[in-house]
Amino acid sequence: MSTYVLAIDPGVELGYAIFAVETKILVKCGAIVPSGEKEWGARTDEAMTDLYLDCVLWGGKMIKTCYCEWPAYFDSAGGRMAAVKDSLSKMVFMVGRIAEMCYQHSIDFGFVPVNDWKGQMSKEAVIWRLKNKKLTDCEVELAVKAGTHAWDAVGIGCYALGRF
Repeated sequence: MSTYVLAIDPGVELGYAIFAVETKILVKCGAIVPSGEKEWGARTDEAMTDLYLDCVLWGGKMIKTCYCEWPAYFDSAGGRMAAVKDSLSKMVFMVGRIAEMCYQHSIDFGFVPVNDWKGQMSKEAVIWRLKNKKLTDCEVELAVKAGTHAWDAVGIGCYALGRF
């Protein structure tokens, strides 16, 4: 029976990717985008419920490790705007909720610092690198169907498994 690694790009709108440990092949990925009509706390609850259903329940007891991006502050116009809007604090809060979910389900939890796995690469550059250099055609098809939030999670998983 296969065991799996779960990779997460955190946030209220988050991406996830699940890889088979033995083959390092992407087997499932997706995006969780809660309803924008709810207040932030209710959106985080919805995201965590969906993450549990889509990943933890799907994998049963076979998800052994979760790698989650550890966010960083970038001293740029966008980074300063995120700090003013408290986006970084909210993202760190989500990382904590994800870590707690993993702990509750006996899934080892590890951080992947954003600067380590992609540095200053844009989302477009990450997608290009994954599509053209790192993924099989079948893996690319899975990620394309999953949408934009899943791509960073796929990159995080590839990095954690030595494929990025």
